[in-house]
Amino acid sequence: MLIYENKMGTSQAFYDPVGCIPHLHHHIELIYMDDGTNDATVGSYSCTISKDDVLIAFPNQIHSYDLERKNKSYILIYSPDDFPEYNDIFNFKIPANPVIRNSDNEIKELFKLIYMSHNSNIPYKNIIERGYMLVLLSKIFSNMEFIDQNAFNLSTIQNVLLYCDSNYASDISLKKIADDLFISKFYISHIFSEKIKVPFSDYINSLRINHAMHQLKSTSISITEISDIVGYKSVRSFNRQFVIQTGITPSNYRKRSRAKTKISESRQFGKTMLK
Repeated sequence: MLIYENKMGTSQAFYDPVGCIPHLHHHIELIYMDDGTNDATVGSYSCTISKDDVLIAFPNQIHSYDLERKNKSYILIYSPDDFPEYNDIFNFKIPANPVIRNSDNEIKELFKLIYMSHNSNIPYKNIIERGYMLVLLSKIFSNMEFIDQNAFNLSTIQNVLLYCDSNYASDISLKKIADDLFISKFYISHIFSEKIKVPFSDYINSLRINHAMHQLKSTSISITEISDIVGYKSVRSFNRQFVIQTGITPSNYRKRSRAKTKISESRQFGKTMLK
């Protein structure tokens, strides 16, 4: 189970199977389906995305992907603040249809270049990455229609998930959410069981483990410190939950991620830049 939640305000770029429970964040999320299929939902729009399809979720839109499908996808998560050229769109619009079918080869190449630039150490990588993203967004937006949104019209479900997004590393509970948002604890429990279809505790653990995965992959912070940062009271509890959700220990995940990054950086980036 992967949730590409972005708590830290930094960009992220993956090449992984996409699959996660309903969630939202303050970032733009773009998916390029490189192989396979997946059932996706963005807001009230549900569909199956297939090879060469592109999907975009705007800031604070609830979105999810089927957990069982096998696929390979480029996944980009960026702050809209990085692209002030599109402030009017991100602040006041949402796509009428968040999917582009059978996108052209140029869009795929842009996803690849952004992914490889993000995971490299090339000079001026941030400038290069932003340039590629601006081109990608312009191509995507030119193929979309937009409708007006009311930025203040957040549903109860969105408010609950936004609260979880901001507070999962603390001593969070259904009662705490209910008290802070002035919502019935039983209604919040109903949201998770009937709407999100994931128990509250599992949802919070998923947010915590996803944050931990990013820390393990991109920093040298000790596993003990990471356990504390994401909200676990003991390393033992953290290790147990990490294995439950990923199938491997935190230390093995860190080793695999670093090995994968080195291979990708030395092979894929070099090959693409020499074209």
